[in-house]
Amino acid sequence: MPCESACSAHCGLYRPLNLGDPSGGLLLSNNTPSDSQIATISTALDRARRELTRVQDALAILTAQHTELKDFLQKHGSVVSRRLPNEMLSEIFLHCVDAAATFDPVHNGAWVLARVCRRWRSVALTTSELW
Repeated sequence: MPCESACSAHCGLYRPLNLGDPSGGLLLSNNTPSDSQIATISTALDRARRELTRVQDALAILTAQHTELKDFLQKHGSVVSRRLPNEMLSEIFLHCVDAAATFDPVHNGAWVLARVCRRWRSVALTTSELW
C-alpha cells in the first residue's frame, strides 16, 4: 500500500508496476500466440517474477523491522510513565477523559488509556472516577 506522500522519494519501496497487457488481447480470445508474442509475453513474465522476488524480499525486511520496532516499543515504552506516581497518573487520566463519552472501547478515553501499557491499564482500572 503506498504512502500518503510521494513514496518513491519517501521510502523507496512502492512504485507502480505498470504491467500492462503483453499478450495484446490474447487473454480474451482463443487465438494461438505468434512467436514474437510468445517472446514478448515471456519477457513480461520474467520481469514480473523478478519484481515479485523484489517485493517478497522487501516484505521480509519490513516484517523483520516491524517485529524489531514492536519489541523495542514494548520493552522501552513504559520507562517514561514510570516516573509519575500512580496518584498523579490517575489525576492526569481524569483530565483526559470526557465524562459524557460513550462506553465504546474505541472512543472512550479510559479504554484508550488502559491499552497503553500494563501499568496504565492497572491505574486506569483502579481509578473508579474514570468509569
